[in-house]
Amino acid sequence: MNLRIGRIIISKNKTLKIVSNTIVIFFAVIAVLLIMSNFSIFGLRALSVKSGSMNPAIKTGSLIFTHPLDDYQVDDIITYRSQGEKELITHRIIQISRLDNQISYRTQGDANDSPDSYLVPKRGVAGKVFLSMPILGYIISFAKTTLGIILLVVIPATIIIYEEICKIKKEYKKIKKKKI
Repeated sequence: MNLRIGRIIISKNKTLKIVSNTIVIFFAVIAVLLIMSNFSIFGLRALSVKSGSMNPAIKTGSLIFTHPLDDYQVDDIITYRSQGEKELITHRIIQISRLDNQISYRTQGDANDSPDSYLVPKRGVAGKVFLSMPILGYIISFAKTTLGIILLVVIPATIIIYEEICKIKKEYKKIKKKKI
């Protein structure tokens, strides 16, 4: 059975190959984003947004990409580790303070009524947000759960391994047939 798109006719095997390649690429992208969410690669880091404090600029569940810079400006959206906190926070710089040659930033979430109660030292800034991709953060957060690992890693890996074993068996049978 063939798939017809306008004048183009695509065979069943070609359709399956396109679908299978698309799925593999999807999982490869998820894998790279997962790695980037745990480690900085060439200074780039991918992070999931877990709150609505930056709405509407950055929505909850977005995947943001940050990169460290030498200098930050008012209106830059930065990701930083607040004092005593384990989680990273992403807010907008609303003021820059210089005291004793130390630079600090006053930040505020776009959806928050007031600025954050503390200054963020320059050394506490992980980077400036340069890209936000809605919804992808939910996928990355899900991929870090046990169920996510099973659905997004274990099952696809098992399918790929099974398909490769089938290909090897098929080739082995061809070789064996030629010898006879």
